[in-house]
Amino acid sequence: LRQLAAGEVAHGGEALSPDLVSYTAAISACAEAGRAAEAAALLEELRSSGLPLSILPFSKAIAAAAKAGEWRVACATLRQVSSLQLRHNALTTNLVLRACDAAGEPAAALSALLPLL
Repeated sequence: LRQLAAGEVAHGGEALSPDLVSYTAAISACAEAGRAAEAAALLEELRSSGLPLSILPFSKAIAAAAKAGEWRVACATLRQVSSLQLRHNALTTNLVLRACDAAGEPAAALSALLPLL
């Protein structure tokens, strides 16, 4: 994606650039591999890109954090969802709950979810 963003990838003589779908796919791949840091970096890159945002890449980044046992990252990403006024969904909140539960941090789950109510 960095090569796409830098205009280093071309097709038919035209530079290609990443879009929401390509960022979401890359973040999803990070989630499958449990690579929370890479997912968070891609999510930040997406946020800085100026592209329109949706809940899906945030959900995938939360899934990556949950899989990696990074409950703090999962909670922080959920707070980003709220601050950007994106509509969270059951999947997103469930992933945060699972990450906090697996880490033995039920109080963190409550503090992350209460502002959403």
